[in-house]
Amino acid sequence: MILVLSGTADGREIAVTLSKHGFQVLVSAATSYGGMLHRQGSEGAAVREGVLTRQEMEELITGAEIKAVVDATHPFAAGVSRAAVEACGRRAVPYLRYEREETRLEPGAEGIIAVSSFSAAAEKARQFAGTVFLTVGSRHLAEFCRVIPLERLAVRVLPQSEVLKKCEELGLLPRSIVAMQGPFSRELNREMFRQYRAGVIVTKDSGRAGGTLEKISAARDLRIPVVLVKRPAVEYPLVVRDKDELLEELGRILGIQVKETRSTGNKNAAGE
Repeated sequence: MILVLSGTADGREIAVTLSKHGFQVLVSAATSYGGMLHRQGSEGAAVREGVLTRQEMEELITGAEIKAVVDATHPFAAGVSRAAVEACGRRAVPYLRYEREETRLEPGAEGIIAVSSFSAAAEKARQFAGTVFLTVGSRHLAEFCRVIPLERLAVRVLPQSEVLKKCEELGLLPRSIVAMQGPFSRELNREMFRQYRAGVIVTKDSGRAGGTLEKISAARDLRIPVVLVKRPAVEYPLVVRDKDELLEELGRILGIQVKETRSTGNKNAAGE
């Protein structure tokens, strides 16, 4: 049994890929929404919901006889990743990190201000005139609401009831909330930034899959500066960048034969 810690579309794709190759898969989704998406699209994979602590991960690894853990959580879910690394180490189970590539920007890219935390992003963004357009999700909204006047904020968040409730509790008005699910094209980003008269865009480095480049490109089209929150540093024991590499590493560490043809996409795995 392979445990896939999922928090992104990458996790769903990995679960499908592993199931198609004959692996038994257990998916851990932090939210009920994530669990629903997996049940709809991850045929053959078992799904559990809820955030796992390090101890709960250890118990799950033992109870479900997990042979390897694939961490496909969001790049900013550092706490979950660190807990998984520790749990795998304590239970002597292989850990593989499926990591989205970081956004590649040329050195000294004009209009990009890189910071290492959301609090630093809030302090930097408040220095610009006009609307502060946030595309960082809902988890860190409070850090921005504490230092930037609410009437200057526009926030783009998922259209979920608990997220909208959080926005309301923070005092954000409906006109400041864009409740939509991405990813968004460069053109749509550009139109939103223009519509809200954005003076600065704040985003996080979610990589290509998270639409970071489309946001930056749209901001550059309009000559709007971007405050970019860099990913937290995590010491991963083993990192893979694509599904072919993931299959190869699983085959190697589990001592099984994984047959694949990259050019045609036909892949078959023997064993578990």
